Amino acid sequence: MEWNVWSLKHVTRAHRDVIVILLAWNRFSNRVTDEIARHTTEFGHLMKYRGVLVMPYPERMQDALNEVLEKPWPEALSARIRTERYPFLLLIDADFEAFDPVTGRSAFVWFSDFRQNEEPIWQVFDAIGHRVEAGEDAIAYLTSVAEKARAGRFRARLAKLSKYVDVSIPLIPGVVSVNAGAVWADLLGD
Repeated sequence: MEWNVWSLKHVTRAHRDVIVILLAWNRFSNRVTDEIARHTTEFGHLMKYRGVLVMPYPERMQDALNEVLEKPWPEALSARIRTERYPFLLLIDADFEAFDPVTGRSAFVWFSDFRQNEEPIWQVFDAIGHRVEAGEDAIAYLTSVAEKARAGRFRARLAKLSKYVDVSIPLIPGVVSVNAGAVWADLLGD
């Protein structure tokens, strides 16, 4: 399911396992944003009733990003959110208003590493969407991908694509930060 909203403050999990929020400061068209836009409807449908893809209206996107930044994120993560020029996903497993990064669980998936190769974007959406639809814990899955990336498990296979597994945010309990390329590398197998 996908949901366009004016504000994130009223986004609730209800019966769903996860809320997936698509955010972007930059409204300029580029290959990454265009490819993401091509697949959002299918991604939302793929999660069925277990997840919802929340997309702020373009004219309200900056307000939504400010609502995200009002949460008590660690400074390194707040800085990344403020400076990211490509779309990214924020997954949470609580109502947005009640969500607290200090006590809750969340995951960020950054798409900036696909700026030279946007083709695998659909595969990242597919991997996350299928896990949500199957009732699996998508945040736990992304945590395992981040751990594999930090351990260098993808580097041997994708040495020339090391930018895909760069995980630059320090370890923060309950918060996962992973590049979309690491999800893609995980799909390719060890």
